[in-house]
Amino acid sequence: DACAKPMLDGQSVETEMFLLSVAPERERQVRTLCSLLHIGNCHQMREDGLSLHLGFDTERQSDADAMSHLAFMLARLAQTGVAPQALVCGFRAAPDPLAEVSERLLETLRSSGVRLSVDGFGPGQSALERVEKLRPEIVKIDGGWFRRIAPVAPARRLLAKLVQGLKRQGASVLVKGVETPPQLEAALDAGADLVQGDLLARRAMAGSAQELGPLEIDRFFRDPEKVVVSLR
Repeated sequence: DACAKPMLDGQSVETEMFLLSVAPERERQVRTLCSLLHIGNCHQMREDGLSLHLGFDTERQSDADAMSHLAFMLARLAQTGVAPQALVCGFRAAPDPLAEVSERLLETLRSSGVRLSVDGFGPGQSALERVEKLRPEIVKIDGGWFRRIAPVAPARRLLAKLVQGLKRQGASVLVKGVETPPQLEAALDAGADLVQGDLLARRAMAGSAQELGPLEIDRFFRDPEKVVVSLR
């Protein structure tokens, strides 16, 4: 899940603070550049079969600008040899009312092979309508909302029904924000296809050495107070 780490005067800052230092007429180019950097960094993972998840923000762009942004991304994919199917473009679940995604943009994305996701999915009719309109391959459950409901048994049962409904619409479900073993258990019990969070792996800079092998899931549920010593 790609993210940028903006710096000002050698200090890490929040993205929105960084963008305040950018001239308004250059903001679109800066956001496009971030996407191109992420695509260019794919080779740093040195692992085939991974997907690159990028946010596709239409709230600050006209349809023409969004199409131009997409053209740059597709060209960069071709330059780097990354298959379009490896790219997942994410759209916010609860966007600004003015941030409609045009049918032309959706058709271009689908015809190119790029997959779609709805990001930050939470309660509310607008999120459901977003899924119905975009027909994404992946729906990402908002991490903050998930952590609030994970300890509540009735809410977990409702989450499971929600996940089942999203799957019936053809989407895989990713639960974000998993920080503890009980939260991981709640996500798995709800039927999540994918899980993400600091419990499993923390963010790392592009080019960092990373362990990409399978995780031993049992270790997350072991009692830390119990120590087993093999007597041979």
